Amino acid sequence: MHPIHSESQPSDESTPLLSEHVDLEAIQKKVPLPTTQLAALCISRLTDPIAYSQLFPYINQMLFDLQVTDDVSKIGFYSGLIESTYAASQTLTSYAWAKASDVLGRRPVVLTCAAGIAVVTLPLGFCTSLTQIIILRALAGCFGANLAVFHSILGEITHPSHEAIVYPLYSLAWPFGATIGPLSLLYLVFLFAYFYLEETLPSKRPGVTTDGVNPQSPPLGATDLLSIPMIRVLAVSFFALSFNYIAFDVVTEIGYSLATSAVILAILQLCFMPTLLRTYRASTIYHTSMCCWPLTFFLIPFLHVIARAGYNADTGAVNLEANVMVWSGIALVLTCSHIPVLAYTTNTILVRKHSPCPLSFGACNGLMQVAECVSRMLSPAFISSVFAFSVGNDLLGGYPVWVVVMLSVSSVTCFFSRKLVTMDKDVEV
Repeated sequence: MHPIHSESQPSDESTPLLSEHVDLEAIQKKVPLPTTQLAALCISRLTDPIAYSQLFPYINQMLFDLQVTDDVSKIGFYSGLIESTYAASQTLTSYAWAKASDVLGRRPVVLTCAAGIAVVTLPLGFCTSLTQIIILRALAGCFGANLAVFHSILGEITHPSHEAIVYPLYSLAWPFGATIGPLSLLYLVFLFAYFYLEETLPSKRPGVTTDGVNPQSPPLGATDLLSIPMIRVLAVSFFALSFNYIAFDVVTEIGYSLATSAVILAILQLCFMPTLLRTYRASTIYHTSMCCWPLTFFLIPFLHVIARAGYNADTGAVNLEANVMVWSGIALVLTCSHIPVLAYTTNTILVRKHSPCPLSFGACNGLMQVAECVSRMLSPAFISSVFAFSVGNDLLGGYPVWVVVMLSVSSVTCFFSRKLVTMDKDVEV
């Protein structure tokens, strides 16, 4: 067992992570916060959200200017194809990068991927055909598939006494990167990683040994890791988490909501997550977060009911009272939808805790990233199809069919997260 947490007594869901009276301040003085490494890691982490989202504002206009199709209504299909190409390429290469980092080291993989994304992003603006764009996006997806390596570095530089501070800060890298866009930052990311990001793989650090692990033994493969029940449940549950999150974004994404989402996410991660991690088990936070998905999808249709009730046919607008209620409802729904995002943080902690050995830590994170990438490919097509069917068929007395489907899907995710809590407790007994 990867010696991350050493809890000697059985505990229930309400038992604090530090059940024994431990002097956190004394521990933190002995083990200082790796500020420089954390800063370098978070800045390096910006590569994926920047590379993934930088096309969104202009891809439709770009395809229109290139006259990819004479039918303007089909532009969305081709832009979706390009976005899916990135996700598909990530899916195919995520585990390979993670596995390579267990052998070659974390730093070479991070630097290679950062340089690769920078190189393939530059010629994107000079493309003259759809084929060229797809090829470059496939390459970008390949070089952007090293998220698991970042998770591995985070786990290796973070002492348990600092988890409540480090993990929430790290989790903000994705929304921050997706918001600020490229702005030539990919080149700065490479330089910062090169000069400040140190190697963390124990076998590649001089003078560092891993107790109880034979450095000559090969890292476990994907089949071996998936044969471990806890790793298997973590991967399935993480896929379900990403599937729900992406599905929610697809059916609710509007400008004001995105701005509100960023604020809500920052508040949850910075103000609440540190306290939660100090007080409760990571698996308990994970399951509780996932249980907010059914509530989220259940509440969405009521926004439409409120808007219709306050609609004035003469003016063609919603009255002030209904408008206030609608936006209050949107804030509530967005809050409910972002509580499950906390599960991304706790998933990383649980993978670190249950990884069978340090030599396979990168591969474990690689499996989680593959699960997330597959959800990126499947979820948009699934929810869009169900949504279209729901709009075109007046079933269930007017209650949206897609909501019922997502309620069912999210309920299944709660089953897996509940199982994860039980297995987490059993491992420690």
